[in-house]
Amino acid sequence: ARKALTGDIGVVSNPDGAVSPFVRFGRSYRHPNLEEMLFAGPATVGAIAPNLLVEPETGHNIDVGIKLRTGRYSGSLSYFRNSYDGFISTEIVAAAPGGPLSQAVNFSDVRIQGLEAGGQAPVTMAYGSLTLFGTAAFTRGDVRAGVNPLTGVSLAGTPQDNISPLKAQLGLRFSD
Repeated sequence: ARKALTGDIGVVSNPDGAVSPFVRFGRSYRHPNLEEMLFAGPATVGAIAPNLLVEPETGHNIDVGIKLRTGRYSGSLSYFRNSYDGFISTEIVAAAPGGPLSQAVNFSDVRIQGLEAGGQAPVTMAYGSLTLFGTAAFTRGDVRAGVNPLTGVSLAGTPQDNISPLKAQLGLRFSD
């Protein structure tokens, strides 16, 4: 079915203005894009074949965390878990003389979960302010039910490819 009920509902508490625990539950829907359905041609490695039969993915998403704000400093820490039905993934479906042939396919059940943290600290200077900021995320994806389209072997219990396991960013921002 190419329709779904989506939305988010959440609760944020902020009793003292400094600590804000939160929880959010959501339902997601992603229709395959035109490239996943219709594009045929060369890719980074091999080629991509269109797939008019790829179905939309739906998900159940939950976030739980805490945000802290003390004076000018702020930070956050959260855990998320997204469970997808019909997860859309581009996978190798055939071995061809010119290289592998990839196509968008659906996996029955995929879970992506992780931890995210971030913070920022501004420093006031004579000509403006300098803000040090940073974020970090640890993410893991698991195929809970799905089949390798090339070999037909079950992928249940294996890591979901194309999920960056660790991402971090540090920076400085100057405002006058």
